[in-house]
Amino acid sequence: MARGIFINYRRADTIATAGRLNDRLVKSFGKKRIFMDVDHIPVGADFADYIEAQLSDCGVLLALIGPHWLHTRDDGGSPRLSDPNDLVSREIGLALSRGIDVIPVLVDGASMPKQEELPDAIKPLVRRNAIELRNTQFGADADRLITKIGDILADRVLGVRRWRAALVATAAILFLAFAAWTLLPIDNWRRSRLGETIDVEDCNRTLGPITSGLDFSGVFKGSIVDSDQKRANIQLKLVRNGDSVQGSYLRAGICGTVTGRVSGEQLEFYWKWADSAGSGSASQLAGKLSGTSGFGTRVEGGGSFELFE
Repeated sequence: MARGIFINYRRADTIATAGRLNDRLVKSFGKKRIFMDVDHIPVGADFADYIEAQLSDCGVLLALIGPHWLHTRDDGGSPRLSDPNDLVSREIGLALSRGIDVIPVLVDGASMPKQEELPDAIKPLVRRNAIELRNTQFGADADRLITKIGDILADRVLGVRRWRAALVATAAILFLAFAAWTLLPIDNWRRSRLGETIDVEDCNRTLGPITSGLDFSGVFKGSIVDSDQKRANIQLKLVRNGDSVQGSYLRAGICGTVTGRVSGEQLEFYWKWADSAGSGSASQLAGKLSGTSGFGTRVEGGGSFELFE
């Protein structure tokens, strides 16, 4: 399980903050789990090849974005981010394509770039939740970042997001197969068949037993409609423990995760799937689970779903 932390930064922009953050991360996670190019590249090693190899052992990439990150130019006056050999852009693009959690770290008042300002390979960066790191409040900001990293790495140890790249190639076939399901309450025969696929719906997680008859606890099947009115079939497994809910879901052959908390008759949840993440709200009535979800912290605006137990 990849558990390393990769510090991505531009020397002309955030080298001092990167060094300071490296020291703080080493104290919290240990030197062997932190990769920062200055200290870790062996003499004589190919710079680009070695960095790419290190990424495969990392579960988190911290993309440090300073005030000059977007507009730094090479000797010819061209933006460095547009150069296909630019290591900063290359590292971020590789991390995004490999399903590594990428956290934009905004240094000293820097803001997130707009999607149209970025090369195609790193455009998904704008959908990642950013965290501020101010040198005037470095201790408090670094502690928040370390907590977030710890949560991500703990999830990975538990098996969150253990899907295989080969599943992506079969996504279209699986989508057609799921589309054939009729979105009606599952009868006893289908319920018995469902027991044979529990491992798939767990997505290799250890979620524990389902409590029968309890709201927001069970196996559900149905569809989600996004903001563009595109429909996709999904399978969802929720396990409730008190007011806390954990879950896994399968969409287009790719596993996602759900964590949430029940408040009254509503489930407020946070979801991750492929390169996207967001928040949602659900209610349950007579075995029917329905609600809305959006990207980032928006509950509305992403789409709606309707599932049956």
